[in-house]
Amino acid sequence: MRWAGPFASRPCRGDNDLAAMQRLLREHPDPFDHYPGAADLPALLDPAASGNAANTRVWEDAQGQIAGFAMVQVSHNNLYFHFRPDSLNQGTEREMLVWAADVLRRVARPGAPVTIVVPACEEDTARVGLLVRHGFMPGDDRTLGLSRSLVEPFAEPNLPPGWVLRPLAGEGEAKPYVATHRAAFGTETMTVPYRLAIMREAGYRPELDLVAISPDGTLAAFCVCFINAESNARTGCKEGEIGIVGSHPTFRRRGLGRAMVLAGMRGLKQQGMESVMLGVAGTNAAAIHVYESVGFRVHAVTRWYSLTVSR
Repeated sequence: MRWAGPFASRPCRGDNDLAAMQRLLREHPDPFDHYPGAADLPALLDPAASGNAANTRVWEDAQGQIAGFAMVQVSHNNLYFHFRPDSLNQGTEREMLVWAADVLRRVARPGAPVTIVVPACEEDTARVGLLVRHGFMPGDDRTLGLSRSLVEPFAEPNLPPGWVLRPLAGEGEAKPYVATHRAAFGTETMTVPYRLAIMREAGYRPELDLVAISPDGTLAAFCVCFINAESNARTGCKEGEIGIVGSHPTFRRRGLGRAMVLAGMRGLKQQGMESVMLGVAGTNAAAIHVYESVGFRVHAVTRWYSLTVSR
């Protein structure tokens, strides 16, 4: 173990650490950022679903209690971290960033720059200060947090004739879902093991995992919604989240995106939610237009900060 002030750090180890990290997130929630949340960690750290567990480190206090953790998602060079309010000092900051750089050096292509990317809400002055203090620079990329009341009326989803809107038909449809997800976003980060891990989480709600099926039987679009029951109990809110919306390029410009968003809103309202939130890339003008057309408005802005380190 290495020490940073009163804290020791080590690699993340199995279910015991997972439970302790979830407890940390529940007892000391981030007031500005909800990702990763306690409900996200099981899928993120499932060894069969992703390599994140191997790139996650925990910090312990003198009593052996986990005081913080950091995770590098190497697919996008993203560093996510969460620490107990009394535990993040400048020594811990430096150790975390040195460790993250080492992780990314191991996977970087020969000759490619090693860049660490960290999100920070514009209102989170403590995190922004940490990043600036260590040489991070804000980029042009922004993630917009949008929200909308579900108490106010909204339209019913309207699919083209012959289409079917329904929940995903269990784990047997994980493979076609993944194929559509990859086509929709042009990436391979979604895998069948990771999708199955999400579906096996304790808080997964099958009735909020919605898909649109074309007349020829193709899974063409999707909208996955979540309810963070723990956060709602803590805050007294009844808020749901539209986690991700997408459609296969073959079926675009048919109003599927708007229909799926409205379907997600309807599903969340049926579950008793009174508001809904989502995140979208600030450069995704088409998606922003769809969300604004059904009443969403910006309530928060996250900037992405980057630091290029020597190899």
